[in-house]
Formats: sequence, C-alpha cells, structure tokens
Amino acid sequence: VAKFCGVEINDIDISTSHRLMSKEEMNSQINPSNRDTKVPVIIARVNRRDLKVKLLEAKKNITTNVHCPDHLKNALIYEDVTPLRSRMMYHLRQRNDKQAFRYVWSKGGRIYARTPEDAALPREQQSKPAIINT
Repeated sequence: VAKFCGVEINDIDISTSHRLMSKEEMNSQINPSNRDTKVPVIIARVNRRDLKVKLLEAKKNITTNVHCPDHLKNALIYEDVTPLRSRMMYHLRQRNDKQAFRYVWSKGGRIYARTPEDAALPREQQSKPAIINT
C-alpha cells in the first residue's frame, strides 16, 4: 500500500505487523454468492513518526492513482487511537441533535470534528474543525 501512496518503507521502518484474522477465519467467511472473502485487517507499527505522518497524508492519493490495483483502492489507513478516544469519536458521530458531527477524525492524538453543513461549503468558506479536548 505504501508503494502506491508514494511512500518508501524499508523493513527496518516497521517494528511489528500482524493480521487480526487467521486464514481459517478468512476461509470460513466466504460468501457463496460471489466467492469473495472478507479482507483481513493488518496492523503495522512504524518506528518513525514522520513516516506515519507521510503515510496518513498520502493515503488520500490511493483512490486517484491510476496505477494502483483495484484491491488496494479500498485500502484504509488509520491512526491508532486509545479505546477512550475511539469511544469518544463514535459518540460524536452518533449524536442525534443539530450539533451532530458527521466528520470525525484523529490526527496526532487529537480529535477533530466537522458538521455536515460546514463540510458542504467550499473549502475557503469552511470554519476550522472543532478540536475536542481530551
């Protein structure tokens, strides 16, 4: 995935990596109608913070890269967050009032949020995203 993002990663840049699903679990989840398997989640911890930032910034270009294989265009890259921050982000998205946030993301350990109305405006008219104190 990093190759198609335009980020060069060597073996020494990754401290650990593993799948969250075994091959047996993957094979047991075959959909009989189209024989597709569920895509496994792979966790990778990089050694350098600057490399992590480059990957997170470059992931936006995966879908527009014409040389990227189709199965990688749906690849998602997320920053790891603590369980508390994950729950906070979930609850911000689930609110049912006028102040609900549809766009909630994490960057550098901070949580940012934006309302759908603000996101619909042209970029130069958008206000800064809300930073949630944690």
